[in-house]
Amino acid sequence: MPAGLAIRGWFPLDSSLRNFSRKFDGEIMHKAKTHKGMAKRFKVTGSGKKAKHRSANRGHILGKKSGKRKRHLRNGGIIDGANARMIVEALRPGS
Repeated sequence: MPAGLAIRGWFPLDSSLRNFSRKFDGEIMHKAKTHKGMAKRFKVTGSGKKAKHRSANRGHILGKKSGKRKRHLRNGGIIDGANARMIVEALRPGS
């Protein structure tokens, strides 16, 4: 049992154990966390198998871009295949 645990039950006495969780048999493991950088950039679709993203080159310096180009940049993109599986796994806590 790691140092800093209370004798009865699961109660971390110091902040060094805040990233740990306890399994059913009492074994201590790291908590599964969502990748926050990916969470800001991607959203998982309703089926849970693909990921949506926003188009690049849409943030600033839009005066020199044509209306047609900006209109097409309004629509985001869908990622599928191996890249989508990697993104979905990073966004799903507990996996």
